[in-house]
This record gives sequence, structure tokens and C-alpha cells, in this order.
Amino acid sequence: MKKLLLLMIGTFLAVSATGQSLNEKTRTNAYLKQNDFEKSLGSSGKGERLDSTLNETYDTQWVISDRHKYTYSVNGSTTTVITSIRDASTGFIWANSKKEETTVNGSGKTTSDISYTWNSITSQWVASFKMEFTYDANGEETSRSSYTWNSITSQWVGLSRTEYTMDANGNTIMDTDYTWDITLPTPAWVLANKTEYTFTGDKMTLETSYNWDKTLPVPDWVKSSKTEHTYNADGKNILDIDYKWDTTLPTPDWVKTSKTEYTFDISGNVTLAIIYDWDADASGWVNSSKTEILYNADGKVATFTLYMWTSGQWVGFLKSETIYGVLPNNVSYITSTGYSWTTEWNPASRLTNYYSSGTTSIIDRTYEKDIRVYPNPAKEFIVFDLNIISESAITEIFDIQGKKVLEQRLSGDRKVGVSNLRQGLYLYKLYNNGIIYTGKFLIE
Repeated sequence: MKKLLLLMIGTFLAVSATGQSLNEKTRTNAYLKQNDFEKSLGSSGKGERLDSTLNETYDTQWVISDRHKYTYSVNGSTTTVITSIRDASTGFIWANSKKEETTVNGSGKTTSDISYTWNSITSQWVASFKMEFTYDANGEETSRSSYTWNSITSQWVGLSRTEYTMDANGNTIMDTDYTWDITLPTPAWVLANKTEYTFTGDKMTLETSYNWDKTLPVPDWVKSSKTEHTYNADGKNILDIDYKWDTTLPTPDWVKTSKTEYTFDISGNVTLAIIYDWDADASGWVNSSKTEILYNADGKVATFTLYMWTSGQWVGFLKSETIYGVLPNNVSYITSTGYSWTTEWNPASRLTNYYSSGTTSIIDRTYEKDIRVYPNPAKEFIVFDLNIISESAITEIFDIQGKKVLEQRLSGDRKVGVSNLRQGLYLYKLYNNGIIYTGKFLIE
């Protein structure tokens, strides 16, 4: 399904660097393609958790835009994660940003997830969003509901709700969506749309979506869209064809809108997905977009490239390259670099997520050593006298008053431009392989 592939693309770009699952609710339903794709993403090691993140943007060099670190605490069945941020808006000091409280039941299933934002004026956490989940006796999710916090009434207000219906085999055969209607005398959940899933054996072969039409003399479900899934002999979903219900025809009927073709490698990983749009005038399929996926030796996604069909040829749209590694201090990391296309691929952003079994951050190591830079005094640049530079090496430069004036990732040439700094004495810190190197230099 076209909308599912686009969701997969957007979700992957967000999580490929985090190593998190594409969806926490693994069911045999509309997420079949994502689940095929998910197993190739790779993640942090078992028992590890997200420790800190580093965001960078690219101009003529990589510049750190912000850092986040995560603090975990557990109280009974509730785990609290506090996100701190350090960027220009906080004066490059750590400040509270977000808080998330997740509560689980006796089976370890999430029953509620509450998000808060930090009010720096009142120095208080303010509720913002909540999700609630219910399960049946087999641990299958039966509903999820979302709410937003009304600060005026100090109450949670409903946003959306989805109820899931399962068959005897644990397959989701229907999900029904509701919205919260505040116009009713007594606000309540009201029907919005539903999707029915048809299975042949253990494979979902058809999705049919309906909208609830309350304007009819007798309110009822009306057809909206459907997707037909085709599988190869290995059970892989190789083709999706999307339709919409066209009421403008003399006799309303299903009309083709798009199709997606999937190609797999010998390991069962999706390597190519091509989307076509239906051209009603020509009565044929026309190219729309394609996604190419490459994997590393461990079967994890290494490159993810999206192209659009423009003026009779495939033109680059966006690309993400992901690397996975472990630092000498046993902190694993996943770095995802995003590129945009002009006449060639240009680096645009980079996100590095660090994972560890504890809550110490790669950003805050305390083991320090001296290091020399040259030339010193300097005018245009300084070079760090260090033979081994990790891909996550970061340098910070401070003026004599202790104010940070520069922060960037150190590249292979070990060079940092300082031509924009005023004359005077400066201090520096270099974070490399879990060690903080320090020293000073003069700009003349």
C-alpha cells in the first residue's frame, strides 16, 4: 500500500539511527511489510537503552545543533525517562526538556504512556499527551486511546481511539477508529472509520477501509479504499494494489489508484520498492517513486535511498546512511546521516544515538588527558596532535571567561577552523573514544 510505504519511509528515517522497532505492536495485520523490513534495521545490544543523542547540521562543515541525554528511574511498574537538552537556547548548559512516564501491567505490557514538557518559567513539568492501552487474556492489544491535556480545565481530553478485533489465530481482522466529539451534550467517542482485514491462511490478502457517514438517513459505513496483497512462493509480500471507491461513476465501483512492487534479497530483506500511479487516461501504470535499500554484513540497513520519477527519469530525493559501532568504553552507537539531492547528494543532517547498559552519557566522560594543538599561536585553524580519531570525536572551544564559542565534530584531518574567533587565549576539550583531552591555545 502506497500510504504504508510512505509511512515506512518516514518512520525509518526517524528510527534508523535509534535502532528502535518500527512499531511496538507486532501483529499479523497491515504492518506486514514493516515487520519484514523491521528485522533488518538492527538495534542496540540486548539490555541496552538510549543514553544520549547528538544532532548536527551541515553547512561547509558539521556543526552540532543540540545534544540530548536521558535519565531513567523506576518506581514499581512505572518507568520515568527525563530528556535533558543542551543547545544555544539553554546557553549550552543542560536543561530539562521532556518527561515520559510509562506504566506496564504484570505481563510487561504498556498500559499508559504520559508525556510532559518542562515549563522553564514555573520550573514545573506540564502534562501534554497521554496514551492508554488495553489487552485481552492472551496479551493481545484490544484498544489504544490518545488524549491531550487541557490546561484550563486541568483534565485529559480525548483525541482518538482504536479498537482491535482478533480472530481465533490472533490475527487482527478489524480495527475501528473513533474521535472524541465535544459538541455532544455529553462528550463521547464517536465512530470515524474502520478497516477490515481478510486472510488466506496466515497471509493478509485484502484490506478494506470504510468511513462512518452520519449524514445518511440511517448512519452507516461507506466504502473508502482497499488494498490487495500478493505473495510469492516464499510468503513474501511482493505486490500491493490500491483502489478507491469512486461514487462519481454511473455505477459506483473500485478504481485503481496506485501499486507497489517489492523485491527481496536471498536473506528475505526488502531491497527495492517501486510505487506506480494509475493513469486513467492512458489506462496504464506510470512510475511515481522508488526506494532502494542496502544492508551491511550483519544484515542491518546501511543505505536507504528514495527517488522520485521526474521528467521521464529517476531523480534523487533523499538518502540516509547508517553506521553501527561500539566505542572502546563499551558504549554502542548508531549514526545516521541524511542527504538531500541537487545535482548530487549533499550532506544535510546527522544524528548519533549512544546506547549503554547504564545511565552514564558518552557526552559526560570524566577521564581527562592533555593534548597538543598546532600551530599555536594560530590564525586560521588548529590541528589536534592525535593519531586515532573516532567517528564520534567532538571538540569544544571556550574563551577565557569559560563561555563556549565553538563546538563541532572532528573530521579525519583533525582540523578546526578558528578564523572567526577574536585574538586571545582559548581553552579546548576534545571528546574522543571515551576520553576528554584538554589544553589551551592562542589566537593572534
